[in-house]
Amino acid sequence: MGGAALACRKHITIRRNDLLPKMPTNRFAVAFDEVEDGRKQLTYFQSLEDFFREIMRVVHRNFYEMIRHDQPCCLYFDLEHCTNSH
Repeated sequence: MGGAALACRKHITIRRNDLLPKMPTNRFAVAFDEVEDGRKQLTYFQSLEDFFREIMRVVHRNFYEMIRHDQPCCLYFDLEHCTNSH
């Protein structure tokens, strides 16, 4: 059960230009993998909290935050560090 679990959402599209102009302000937009054929689908949530609450029921959590040019965002780094342990 991957992105298909979100199929009941009202606002799912495959085109960014179809989603963002119609999306209400201050919503959390994400892309997610469509397991069947590998394409991305797009949707949005009322808040970051609503996003986390809803995806807790999803087994394959392959979601990607959509960074908007007109809204502030937090910068973070996903760093991995490998060392030889002796």
